[in-house]
Amino acid sequence: MARALMKFPNGKIWLVDDNGRFSGIVDLSSLKKHYNPTVIDIIDAIGECIEPGIAYSMAGNSAIFTAYYKGEDAIEVDINDDKIGLEIMEQFGLNAGNLGHAISSLDAEYQDECITTTLSGRKIHTPAYPTDCSYVRITYCGLELAYWDHAEWAEAPAEVMGAIMGAAHGK
Repeated sequence: MARALMKFPNGKIWLVDDNGRFSGIVDLSSLKKHYNPTVIDIIDAIGECIEPGIAYSMAGNSAIFTAYYKGEDAIEVDINDDKIGLEIMEQFGLNAGNLGHAISSLDAEYQDECITTTLSGRKIHTPAYPTDCSYVRITYCGLELAYWDHAEWAEAPAEVMGAIMGAAHGK
């Protein structure tokens, strides 16, 4: 299976890679305040068609996870379908610009990256050291939301740094 957007039986849409691996963040705030979420709650929030062995960490009321798709019960969706686009925007809290960038970069491939995960679950990607830092990109749940080339920050360093930090934070 190539990288694909898969819609799970609970309605969640995740970007699943060639090996069936996918990562994301799920909000568990709807659970009762006195109740500590279990791995079963997290699996239910992600989608039930995943392999055993989920890895996750809690960040406030959210679980940041990595899981593997079992290869059943989910259907591949077309990100160019307007209805699917709206569902993705709602699930991930994206705007139309983020979604547009995600669509245009869905097949982009990168080699050897340094990846820093922020508390919001967004990830900052750069080429891995000792390679020169020729770009910075921000992803969320596997979707690339923004990308800056080194020439852009050479031209407008303060503006681009502000945009990078805002995108990493989720603004």
